Parts: sequence; structure tokens; C-alpha cells
Amino acid sequence: MGKKGDLLLVITGSGNSKNILEVVKEARKMKIETFGFLGFDGGKVKSMLDNYLLVPSFDYGVVEDIHGILNHIITDSFKELLK
Repeated sequence: MGKKGDLLLVITGSGNSKNILEVVKEARKMKIETFGFLGFDGGKVKSMLDNYLLVPSFDYGVVEDIHGILNHIITDSFKELLK
């Protein structure tokens, strides 16, 4: 459903989930820009993304907490823009 000019945001702890790897591969074929919130060492998907933010921890709890904070910041920013 995406098209050139869209942005795909993936959120992953390990960066190695098959579904994440497949959706990024398809987005790249469609010329959709890709960005990831990653954990651990970024996994296989890191080199496939246009840009990413890496939480360099191998503790899922830490990674998920930081990703959650980032999601809240983005959501609040959109709310402010829509006022």
C-alpha cells in the first residue's frame, strides 16, 4: 500500500525478525524510505535501512523502554503540529 515518497518506520529489538527483514526489502524495492528504531547491535536489518537510531543494549527491557519513550515523543510532536 506504500508508494515512493512514503516512510517506513520499523521498531525491533534484535533486528533479525523475518517479518522486519521482508518488509524493509519490499519497501526498498518500492523506493520507500526506511528508518528503524533498533536494539542490540542492530542485527541484519541495520545495513538495509536508510537511517536508524540504535539503542546499544542487549537487554530487551532497556531497548523497549527507550523505543517507548521515542514513540511518545513522536506522538506528542504530531499532536502539537495538528493543533
